[in-house]
Amino acid sequence: AAVLDFNHMRQDGLNHSSNSQLVRRAKSHDTDWKQQHGPKNLLEDYDVDRVICKTLQGSVVLMREKQSGKLFAVKIALKRLVDRGMAANGVRICENICNEAKILRSLAAMPSSQNIIQYHDQREDDERHILIMEFAGCGELFDWIKERGVIANDRAVVIFRGLTNALTIIHGRQICHLDLSLENILLMADQTPKICDFGLARSFQDGVKFRGDPTSRPGKLSYMSPEVYAGDGFYGPAADIWSLGIILFIIVFGFPPFEVASPSDVRYEFMARHGLAALLTEWGLRHRVSEQCLDLITSMLRPQCSRITLPNVLAHPWLRSTKK
Repeated sequence: AAVLDFNHMRQDGLNHSSNSQLVRRAKSHDTDWKQQHGPKNLLEDYDVDRVICKTLQGSVVLMREKQSGKLFAVKIALKRLVDRGMAANGVRICENICNEAKILRSLAAMPSSQNIIQYHDQREDDERHILIMEFAGCGELFDWIKERGVIANDRAVVIFRGLTNALTIIHGRQICHLDLSLENILLMADQTPKICDFGLARSFQDGVKFRGDPTSRPGKLSYMSPEVYAGDGFYGPAADIWSLGIILFIIVFGFPPFEVASPSDVRYEFMARHGLAALLTEWGLRHRVSEQCLDLITSMLRPQCSRITLPNVLAHPWLRSTKK
């Protein structure tokens, strides 16, 4: 099986989850913004800079707070769509901005949450839900890797350690993200990674599976665990670990290991039968990853029953292979 093209994942993300806070070059004038979103009375204390991106239920807009001069990412969702659980194109979706705001508020109160996008404010009127968040000026990790290629080992350790620390806080609040992806990891100016987009997140109980549904699967296909993709019952934290394993693979190699975690995907089927090391050997890429890193990725991409737990990810030797 040939190596996958990294670029296919962007379309997958657009089809299966809302866009996160990637800055677009195109400016948006105030008049255009009013036509799209209605009166700005709820946001009179902000100036519009530009539209960051469209979402399934509205937009994310870059705004500057007049008093402080700080930039914020402002997610705006139409209530008529949120209340019906619908995207603008009429497709039913699971994402919910109210749930996202509630989760971000709870996480903001936690110490050491510097790797989670920060909640700032929440507002609403008769037509709109508005969520005001920290702005990450360097955009998505997806585009960072697409433009620059693979990340050197020491830097990869630092980034991944930040993500695992963030996920520890998230899971510690009995919340699973269920949409971890390169698109939902933003970079600050100092390259600090921030997990964002909690629109699909759910509260979980230890040892209790979520009911699977092949017609309504949370997350993006390329990052989806095999049990979630199949519509089987799944443990939320274990599904997050799988997605994090896919993210680490892409950080190290610059492309995804397979399109979907299903026997219908020849790359996944080969890995399931022969192991990740054999797949990399088949591609002539085994030399590009250390034994420790390969062991960690392999343990994260195991079946649900034997997949590594987050505490063991944090304790893995690869994460201690370089200084903070």
